[in-house]
Amino acid sequence: MYADSFSDSSVSLKWNAVDEADSYAVYRNGKFCAEVFENSFDDTNLKNDTEYTYTVAAKNSDGEFDLSSPVTVKTLYNENSRILADQNFENCSVGNFEAENWETLKTGNASVSIAAIPDLYDKSLLLTAGRNEKAECTLNFDSASDDSKIIIDMDMMVDGEGNIFSCAPYISDSQGRQILKFGFRDGYFSAFNDADDTSKAENIIKYERGRWYSIRIIYNPVSNYYSVYADGELITSVDGSKILVPGSAPSSITFRTDNVDGNTNNYINDIRVTASESSDVTKVKFEKDSYKLYEGEIYQPNVYFTDKDGDNVCRAYNTEFSSQNSDVVKINETSGEINALQKGTAQITVKSQYNGKALENTAVVSVENSSDIPAPQSLCAVTVRNYSLELAWNDMGGVRIFCKTRG
Repeated sequence: MYADSFSDSSVSLKWNAVDEADSYAVYRNGKFCAEVFENSFDDTNLKNDTEYTYTVAAKNSDGEFDLSSPVTVKTLYNENSRILADQNFENCSVGNFEAENWETLKTGNASVSIAAIPDLYDKSLLLTAGRNEKAECTLNFDSASDDSKIIIDMDMMVDGEGNIFSCAPYISDSQGRQILKFGFRDGYFSAFNDADDTSKAENIIKYERGRWYSIRIIYNPVSNYYSVYADGELITSVDGSKILVPGSAPSSITFRTDNVDGNTNNYINDIRVTASESSDVTKVKFEKDSYKLYEGEIYQPNVYFTDKDGDNVCRAYNTEFSSQNSDVVKINETSGEINALQKGTAQITVKSQYNGKALENTAVVSVENSSDIPAPQSLCAVTVRNYSLELAWNDMGGVRIFCKTRG
């Protein structure tokens, strides 16, 4: 494996194909990053001037093969970017936390402190709160006065007892208006598309307690759009025009732990806020380079216009879709809805126009046979929350993916 090319925010990897492989698992810094069906991978939305280490393993029906030798790549320094805030807590003393440009708020026995987590040489900010308590910490930074793209990076981990309702960063503009709420809520990564109506929450994917997540939030002023990533995977894109006054930009980020029914710990580390030169649309692309579906499954992919850095500008429009192998995958020409018909592989294509410029991109759909998989048994709702519920059913051994329908 080797780095074929790299920039300030992306790395392109290539490796020798393995004859027995059906796909490849890519790992970044020891964490699973993506599954691809070709012997190459483009990793985007990376921090500039930062080292990343990659390994890859071939996969087939028997499982994963051995990992490759690691490859370490350092992204380029972006001379057009400005660091507005950079806090890793390494030089802070363990215990109570006070620092310039930070404001704290605590109720009851809640606390804001520095913890030797992951270890004494890599400390983190810790917000702890119990029932009816709140711990809050706000980092203020200079708002970019021009039309810069704002990138907020952080590592976050949540653990503790009871149901975790809200452990979140809230992003505000220079007038103190909340312009994006995101975080760990009711057992899920959540993003709000309306600051005044918390019922309009998108519960995207379930998170694991006690696990660190690398979070990236990108505000693109070209379209007033926010994109939220966890471990490099796009969780959601939020139309900021509904909650953000055009022309304003982020100037603070508040970490808050509250509305919990047991002692909850929220760890935050390696916070960096960067202002980067924004650009207009250069590509149209599917949310993923590859999809794995099962026979009979129907999936609605998201398609975005992206800028020169590969960051989402907005959802794509005026799109046309086609399938290279319609016997395997049928795709709706206008909506892009995918219908997996039978086992095999198909390439899907999206075409669009932006400001008179023709754009086109592709993705690969792999369809697996599901005829010999029995139906799950004993389905029940084990936990019902305000805005979500948790379902459970009997263990089915080697089955690792379930298709869920609602309504």
